Amino acid sequence: MKAITKKKTTVARQRPADKPGRRVLAVINPKGGSGKSTLAFNLAVELSKKYDVTVIDLDYQKSLTLFDYNRRGLGMEPFNLMAVNGVKEFKQFITAATGYIIIDTHAIDSDATHEAMKAADFILSPTNDCYLDLCGLLAFKDILKKVSTRTRRIKAHVIANRIRPNTAGYTTIEKFVNAHDDYFEIFKTQLTERADYRDAFAQGKSVCEIKGRKAAADEFKKLLKEVEAL
Repeated sequence: MKAITKKKTTVARQRPADKPGRRVLAVINPKGGSGKSTLAFNLAVELSKKYDVTVIDLDYQKSLTLFDYNRRGLGMEPFNLMAVNGVKEFKQFITAATGYIIIDTHAIDSDATHEAMKAADFILSPTNDCYLDLCGLLAFKDILKKVSTRTRRIKAHVIANRIRPNTAGYTTIEKFVNAHDDYFEIFKTQLTERADYRDAFAQGKSVCEIKGRKAAADEFKKLLKEVEAL
C-alpha cells in the first residue's frame, strides 16, 4: 500500500464534524459516464480545504489519479491519494483510516465495488435523467439488495447530475427515487450540465476555483453543504 504524499499546508484541517475518526464517502454508479470521477474530484478538492481527506482511486481508468497528476503539474495543492492493491489491502486501510475518505469506483459490479459499498458511511450516486441512467439505477438497486445484510440495509444518496437547463430532469429523477425509497434518497441540489467542469479539469482546479464561473461554483457549494450535513 503506497501513499502519494501531498505537500504541507498551513491550513488547519478538522476531522468530519459529529463523526469522530472518519467518514467514508463512496461514489458509486455501475453505469459508465454518470460523472462519478468528476464529482469525486471536486468533492476531494473542496473538502480538503476544511478537513483531512484521503482519496482512494478504485476506478480502472484511474481518472482521479490523472486529476491529481494534473493538479500537481500545475503547482496546486494535491490530494492525499492512496494507492491500494486489491480488496484485502483496501479493507486493511479502511479499518485504520481517519478523516474523510473519498472512494472513486469503476462502472462494474465487482468485489472491489461491493467492499466500497460495505465500507461507506454514505454512497453518493450521480445520475442523469435519461432513460438508460434510470435503468442503471434500477440495476444498482439489485446490487444494493445483494450487498445489504439482515442488520444493515445499504442505501444510496442520488445526485441529479448533468441536468440540462430549463428541463424537468430533477423531477424525473426525484419521482424515480421516491418510488424506490427503500434503497435510495435524493439530494436537494442538482448539478447542471456545464462545460465549466471540463474547463476546471484542464486547469487542475475544482469548479469552485476557476474565475468567472459563479453559477457553477454556487451550485456545487450548495451540494457540498448537503454532503457535510450527512
